[in-house]
Amino acid sequence: MIAGGVAASATAGALVAMGRRLGSSALPFRVIAGVFGAAPADATLAGGSSAPIVAGVVAHVVVIMIWAVLFALLVERWRGGVVRAALAVSAIALAITWLLARAIGRALATTLPLGDLLVLALVFALALVVGMRLALPARDTL
Repeated sequence: MIAGGVAASATAGALVAMGRRLGSSALPFRVIAGVFGAAPADATLAGGSSAPIVAGVVAHVVVIMIWAVLFALLVERWRGGVVRAALAVSAIALAITWLLARAIGRALATTLPLGDLLVLALVFALALVVGMRLALPARDTL
């Protein structure tokens, strides 16, 4: 849960910065909400209700937590391959975002440029590694 919390907060911060650069810090969360049907397709830049933004933030946190569970399972299976597991999970998440954009026309890959998506994937992987480091108990040194 700690790795997921760190990853969710790091990627949410990156999304806010990327959205702000594109015109609205809420833009990525409206797009995420749109993937789950919580926002109309044409409401990405519109003002209006804050419900799609809240739905997008909640969906983002839930999805990142699910990815973090997969990450923890891979770390356990690969006997401590934290960096390898983080890169694998991040790459799979990036691929799924791209596939969703191609299949349904709604995903972060339809809004964010490729460079931003790659930076987001890197932030996600690094945050998983840092989160796992924080989650592991400190070894006693006597």
